[in-house]
Amino acid sequence: VLVQLTDSDLNKTIAARIPTASKVLMTLWLLGNQESYRGIPDRFGVRKSTLHFIVAEVVSVWARCASSIMQWPTQDALVAGHFERKWKFPGVVGAVDGCHVPIKAPKDEQAAYFNRKEFHSVVLQGCCDSSMVFTHVHVGSPGRLHDARIFANSGLDDIISSLSEEYHILGDSAYPLQVNLMRPYRDNGHLTERQSRFNVTLSAARSVVERAFAQLKEKFRRLKYLDMDNLRMIPTFVMAACVVHNIILTSAEPFVVPREELDDPRLVRRDPDLSRASTAGKAKRDAIASLLHPA
Repeated sequence: VLVQLTDSDLNKTIAARIPTASKVLMTLWLLGNQESYRGIPDRFGVRKSTLHFIVAEVVSVWARCASSIMQWPTQDALVAGHFERKWKFPGVVGAVDGCHVPIKAPKDEQAAYFNRKEFHSVVLQGCCDSSMVFTHVHVGSPGRLHDARIFANSGLDDIISSLSEEYHILGDSAYPLQVNLMRPYRDNGHLTERQSRFNVTLSAARSVVERAFAQLKEKFRRLKYLDMDNLRMIPTFVMAACVVHNIILTSAEPFVVPREELDDPRLVRRDPDLSRASTAGKAKRDAIASLLHPA
């Protein structure tokens, strides 16, 4: 499947003597391992410059397929049914979160990419279904940017605003509470039992996107640190990995992520202006909490 997808849009003038299947294999090996660029050319019998050209072309092809491989669900009721059967939370059509992809310090705007954990990164925001398949991805924002601001710039807000009022996605406390985006009650030490139990249920359902990120980085270990000088190509590499992640999940056996990958802490920055809750969102959250946990 991946070879056919690549071959249909590949620039055949680049390393024309090398079969498409070999180019795909080289790219998968580079994304899946943290081996240096010096060692990989010897492994495949090509020059370093040739490897650079091949990988750049292949990941560009994969990234261009994102709109067809990562599609927003058209059957909201079906997707929501899967979430409700697994986690008892009604009306959920996706879970959103962000993760940091560590990068080499860029030559320009280093401060913008230097996050609060004191390493340089770009942010991958992903929304996935109950099977960890990405339905929307936004990648490339500087690591210092707040989750809520990335969400506002990603286009996902526009997508969910067109949902029927009964449907929503789930996010953590860094995201704004809206009719179509549910987040936990803020724990001020005085939560009611119903609110606390609501938070537990939401967290369990939302964790699917954390597992999706963990699985993505376990498959494509290069995303644990992208040692690249070309900052503009980094989003292409990450998007390509997300595309292949989806292809694997929709056509192969389940992939098991080691426990330590799931325990990797995520960085959250709250923007008090963008995280402001809507009145309608609060009312809907209270109604769902009452439905989930009647008195």
